[in-house]
Amino acid sequence: MLLTMAIDLFKRFLPQIIGALVIMGALAYAHHKIDQGGYNRAVTEYEKRDAETQRQSEELLKLKQHEADIANQLNRERTTNAIKIYAQHYDDLRNNPVVERVFIRTKTANCGSDTMPGAGKDRSTTQKGFERVGQTELPESNLRELNKVISDIERMQLKCEQVLNSVE
Repeated sequence: MLLTMAIDLFKRFLPQIIGALVIMGALAYAHHKIDQGGYNRAVTEYEKRDAETQRQSEELLKLKQHEADIANQLNRERTTNAIKIYAQHYDDLRNNPVVERVFIRTKTANCGSDTMPGAGKDRSTTQKGFERVGQTELPESNLRELNKVISDIERMQLKCEQVLNSVE
């Protein structure tokens, strides 16, 4: 009995139930379309913004790369010029006949002085010997070593200048 009563009610209100389902479906479809349209507009806006950001980034990257290329070119020119200057300076030093003969200054005791303090019988104080300056020429093997040290020093100066230039 209850079942027949439910079936009768269902048959009686079937058009209203179908109408309500159709209206709810239409509202859901409209809501979906509105929501999808807003989503599409937001995606388009973000894609446009991302494309503009990408374009600006590429322009900035090209500008920075150009600046770096100019700086690298200047550093290469400075390094090349420094190498030429140091090479010319070293060649001038090596070709200079005055530099070929290196003398060492030494201090020697004067032969006429008393080098033994307190050696005199009548003296109560000691007397220090007088010194004089002498010169002797540097041997060839030492001269080669000296030139090698000079060359090493100049190479280190060049490296230091390169480091300072790169820091600037």
